[in-house]
Amino acid sequence: MVRREELCGGPQLCNDHPTTHADECPMVLLDRAFDGWRGQVIRRASDLRFAAEAGVRIGLDEIQMDEFIAMRLISAELNQQTEEKMRAGSRQRQP
Repeated sequence: MVRREELCGGPQLCNDHPTTHADECPMVLLDRAFDGWRGQVIRRASDLRFAAEAGVRIGLDEIQMDEFIAMRLISAELNQQTEEKMRAGSRQRQP
Protein backbone atom coordinates (compact mmCIF):
# COMPACT_ATOMS: atom_id res chain seq x y z
CA MET A 1 0.00 0.00 0.00
CA VAL A 2 2.81 2.41 0.90
CA ARG A 3 4.65 1.67 -2.34
CA ARG A 4 1.60 1.23 -4.56
CA GLU A 5 2.70 3.84 -7.08
CA GLU A 6 6.06 2.08 -7.46
CA LEU A 7 4.43 -1.17 -8.60
CA CYS A 8 3.68 -0.07 -12.15
CA GLY A 9 4.99 2.57 -14.49
CA GLY A 10 1.55 3.10 -15.99
CA PRO A 11 -1.20 1.29 -17.88
CA GLN A 12 0.51 1.77 -21.23
CA LEU A 13 3.43 -0.30 -19.90
CA CYS A 14 1.07 -3.06 -18.74
CA ASN A 15 -0.76 -3.61 -21.99
CA ASP A 16 -0.34 -0.63 -24.33
CA HIS A 17 -3.67 0.81 -23.14
CA PRO A 18 -3.56 4.45 -22.03
CA THR A 19 -5.87 4.16 -19.00
CA THR A 20 -6.50 0.52 -18.02
CA HIS A 21 -3.97 -1.69 -16.28
CA ALA A 22 -3.62 -5.32 -17.31
CA ASP A 23 -5.29 -7.94 -15.10
CA GLU A 24 -1.90 -9.31 -14.02
CA CYS A 25 -0.48 -5.86 -13.19
CA PRO A 26 0.92 -5.77 -9.63
CA MET A 27 -1.14 -2.65 -8.91
CA VAL A 28 -4.36 -4.41 -9.94
CA LEU A 29 -3.45 -7.48 -7.89
CA LEU A 30 -2.81 -5.29 -4.84
CA ASP A 31 -6.14 -3.55 -5.26
CA ARG A 32 -7.89 -6.93 -5.44
CA ALA A 33 -6.10 -8.08 -2.30
CA PHE A 34 -7.54 -5.10 -0.44
CA ASP A 35 -11.03 -6.41 -1.12
CA GLY A 36 -10.46 -9.27 1.33
CA TRP A 37 -10.49 -9.23 5.13
CA ARG A 38 -6.74 -8.59 5.39
CA GLY A 39 -7.09 -5.56 3.18
CA GLN A 40 -9.92 -4.30 5.37
CA VAL A 41 -7.69 -4.61 8.46
CA ILE A 42 -4.98 -2.61 6.71
CA ARG A 43 -7.48 0.05 5.63
CA ARG A 44 -8.82 0.36 9.19
CA ALA A 45 -5.28 0.58 10.55
CA SER A 46 -4.44 3.27 8.04
CA ASP A 47 -7.58 5.20 9.01
CA LEU A 48 -6.69 4.86 12.71
CA ARG A 49 -3.15 6.14 12.04
CA PHE A 50 -4.58 9.13 10.21
CA ALA A 51 -7.01 9.85 13.03
CA ALA A 52 -4.26 9.62 15.65
CA GLU A 53 -1.97 11.90 13.63
CA ALA A 54 -4.86 14.36 13.23
CA GLY A 55 -5.18 14.54 17.01
CA VAL A 56 -8.09 12.21 17.64
CA ARG A 57 -7.59 10.55 20.99
CA ILE A 58 -7.71 6.80 20.64
CA GLY A 59 -6.92 4.46 23.51
CA LEU A 60 -5.24 1.10 23.05
CA ASP A 61 -8.34 -0.54 24.47
CA GLU A 62 -10.25 0.84 21.45
CA ILE A 63 -7.95 -0.75 18.86
CA GLN A 64 -8.10 -4.40 17.90
CA MET A 65 -4.81 -6.29 18.04
CA ASP A 66 -4.74 -6.99 14.29
CA GLU A 67 -5.27 -3.28 13.61
CA PHE A 68 -2.49 -2.37 16.05
CA ILE A 69 -0.07 -4.78 14.40
CA ALA A 70 -1.01 -3.43 10.97
CA MET A 71 -0.43 0.13 12.25
CA ARG A 72 3.07 -0.87 13.41
CA LEU A 73 3.81 -2.49 10.04
CA ILE A 74 2.59 0.56 8.12
CA SER A 75 4.76 2.83 10.27
CA ALA A 76 7.80 0.61 9.76
CA GLU A 77 7.26 0.56 5.99
CA LEU A 78 6.80 4.33 5.84
CA ASN A 79 10.01 4.81 7.85
CA GLN A 80 11.92 2.42 5.59
CA GLN A 81 10.62 4.18 2.47
CA THR A 82 11.69 7.57 3.87
CA GLU A 83 15.17 6.25 4.67
CA GLU A 84 15.51 4.76 1.18
CA LYS A 85 14.50 8.06 -0.43
CA MET A 86 16.97 9.97 1.74
CA ARG A 87 19.78 7.54 0.83
CA ALA A 88 18.89 7.76 -2.86
CA GLY A 89 18.83 11.56 -2.65
CA SER A 90 22.23 11.71 -0.96
CA ARG A 91 23.73 9.40 -3.62
CA GLN A 92 22.44 11.68 -6.36
CA ARG A 93 24.04 14.73 -4.72
CA GLN A 94 27.47 13.14 -4.34
CA PRO A 95 30.00 14.00 -7.10
